[in-house]
Order: sequence, then structure tokens, then C-alpha cells
Amino acid sequence: NTYDNNPVPIPLPKHAHHLLASDTTERVLKAMLKMNIPTHILSKKVRSTEKLIGSIGLTQLTNNLSYRLLEANAKAGNVGRTIQLLNIRKSKKYTCSHKGGVKREFELAVQSIISAGLYLRTKRNVFISDHDQ
Repeated sequence: NTYDNNPVPIPLPKHAHHLLASDTTERVLKAMLKMNIPTHILSKKVRSTEKLIGSIGLTQLTNNLSYRLLEANAKAGNVGRTIQLLNIRKSKKYTCSHKGGVKREFELAVQSIISAGLYLRTKRNVFISDHDQ
């Protein structure tokens, strides 16, 4: 029944845990970042993927997966989610084993702000007043 708050669970295939493993999800996010798509579209794709994986509930949040989520949300311009992931990583005491360390994580936070403004800058004509756009 899809009309109430308790939907009927969808039966998953026998080997779904392999498909939904943290390392597989991490690779999906990495591949998504390599696609050459505008940030406003990437933003939607990252959030919908994250919501889908979270709603199924079989994927464990690991150090590497949380970093890849941080990177994907930062490059997609999801500022709020990027800050949330920084807080999650801090509260779980995840160490940054990636190149650049903790400094890189905060650079990603700044990157999310920059990425969030890219669509606005590219779709805005600076020679026309704001009122006429």
C-alpha cells in the first residue's frame, strides 16, 4: 500500500548486499563525478542517488564512503549537505586518509559554495539588469 506512511518493503534480490555495499556506492559516486554535466544537474543526481541508497538502508556509512559523499556534494554545490557531512565525519571521528588531509575536507566545503554559484554565473547576462533577467 503506497498511500500510508508504512509502504510495503520491496523484496531485494539475494545478492543485493554486494550491489549496495559501501565500496560499490563509493565507486558509483566517483563515476558520477567524472561525468561532464552541469553542476545544477549533478546536484540533483547526487541527492537522488544518496536518498535512494539511504531509503534502501543496506549501505553502511564508512570513512571512505562519507568522504566520497562529501566530495560529490561539494562538487555538485550542495552546501548544506556538505556541511552536514563534515559534521558527521567529525562526530564519527573519521580520519582523512586522502591527499590533503583535513585541509582538503574544508577546501571541499569552500568548493561547494563556488559550485553552487556556477549555474547562476553562467546563466546570467551581466549586460542586462537583474530586473530584466
